[in-house]
Amino acid sequence: MGEGNPAGGVVLAGLRREQLVALAAAIVAAVVVVALLLRISSFLKRRGSRGRGVVLAAIYLLVPLAFVDVALGLLGLTQGVINSEEVATGAAPVVGTLAPARVLHFVVIVLAIHLALWLVDLAVFTERREKDLGVRVPKILRDTGRWLLLLLIAFLVAGWVFEFDVGRLSILAGALSIALSLALGPTLGSLISGITLISERPFELGDWIDVEGSMGRVDQITWRSTRIITRDHHSVVFPNSMLASVKIVNLSRPEPRIRIRVEVGVHYRTPPLRARETLEEAVRGCPEVLDTPAPWARIKKYGDSSIDWEVLFWIEGAERLERIRAAASERIWYALDRAGIEIPFPIRNVIMRKEEWESARVAPEEAERRRRARNLALLRAVPVLGMLPPDALDRLAAAARDEVYLDGERIIVEGIPGDRMYVVAEGGAKVRIGRTGAQEVKLVGPGDFFGERSLLTGAPRAATFVAAGTVRLASLGAEDLQPILRERPEFAEQMATLAAERKHRLEELADRAAASPTGDAPAEDRSTLVDEIARFFHLPRRGRGEGGGRP
Repeated sequence: MGEGNPAGGVVLAGLRREQLVALAAAIVAAVVVVALLLRISSFLKRRGSRGRGVVLAAIYLLVPLAFVDVALGLLGLTQGVINSEEVATGAAPVVGTLAPARVLHFVVIVLAIHLALWLVDLAVFTERREKDLGVRVPKILRDTGRWLLLLLIAFLVAGWVFEFDVGRLSILAGALSIALSLALGPTLGSLISGITLISERPFELGDWIDVEGSMGRVDQITWRSTRIITRDHHSVVFPNSMLASVKIVNLSRPEPRIRIRVEVGVHYRTPPLRARETLEEAVRGCPEVLDTPAPWARIKKYGDSSIDWEVLFWIEGAERLERIRAAASERIWYALDRAGIEIPFPIRNVIMRKEEWESARVAPEEAERRRRARNLALLRAVPVLGMLPPDALDRLAAAARDEVYLDGERIIVEGIPGDRMYVVAEGGAKVRIGRTGAQEVKLVGPGDFFGERSLLTGAPRAATFVAAGTVRLASLGAEDLQPILRERPEFAEQMATLAAERKHRLEELADRAAASPTGDAPAEDRSTLVDEIARFFHLPRRGRGEGGGRP
């Protein structure tokens, strides 16, 4: 033994010197690689690239483990432990070595392959490339393919490193697969359902879907579940196995345009044609409601106390569905109220005491008195009507109808005949001219009036008036003014003079030029208006040369 030790010491001394040189080179190489990766990480961070995660994983995991693996190899610490009984019998070992160094070697190789596959995924499946190709590969499919490929490569690498005997491990692999299928059955079911959903693509990220009454935007699709964000900003998670067995309504496919329904009941005394026109006009022009296809209304059923109508219209996208439906419902109510169409409901009157029932009528009477007083003050300020005697103004104030328009609703439309005049009580309205109504020329406010020419003659409107915010109006119809003019036809000529002057000023405002002196309406306009008023209200006509006296 004493003679063998010196020779062994010389060999070990030589090996140690070589090992020290190799270890020093490995350390320098590791430092250089880490420095290079840090520079690459900083560059990717400035560009906001997703590949920075791969670089950081390489710095903190792959490089240290690879260095330890190389160091163990240089030191000769890679000898394994072999089953002596299998060697004595001559049987091929199930696992050729169980040395920790070989396990580390296997981990380093698999980790390097995993990071390489990750980097390839980030480099190939970029947003720009997917946009150019018009094909978007779901993340769950990319992850599934990457992990399956990694498992296959890892199995091959393990067979090379540990010298697997696949035939002898088949029984163990079969038993392990049965155990995993029993333990991970629900998870595997969700995974398979997730892959099925992605392959069939009933919805994608960003789509609005309705699942069993829960509506929201698809925010995430994973192997196990799908997450949606509702309008209340609640995160709802559905297992993929459940989504594969329920009805899913995709509101964003095949196109984002969807149809909305609003139901309302109308009194039986209202003719269907009038109800349909009122309902369709109420929704037409509502913000974010599409003009094509045009809104339309239909009778859904004859209910116990009302004819139930369904108003259908189209919008672009489901994100603001509830807000648009609410806005359309508001406009329907105000449109029916302006048209005098009642929305009935079952009523049960239980009278406990007659005195209390009679006293309850005081409030409506007081409200009616205040309404007449307000309308009377408004009508007195209108030059076309202010010339009428007090009793006639009182009758008009009682007959005036209160109307409310919401922001953006059209009150009257240029070129459309009408027979009503409006006085602004609260709010304001925009005056627009031109066929498209794009040129805005004026803003009218409380006390202003419009539509007097159509009231007097039934002529088409000369401009379009659009509500600027919520506006409350008092309106008069030709049927309200006709009895008064028949009793006092002399007022028709005075009204014609004022109406002609107003028409002349509106034409000047529309043309942006003083074609004739302001405030002095041509005599032929005044004379023509007198004839039109007489014809519209069936009044007795006077001769042209009689100087304006009554017949």
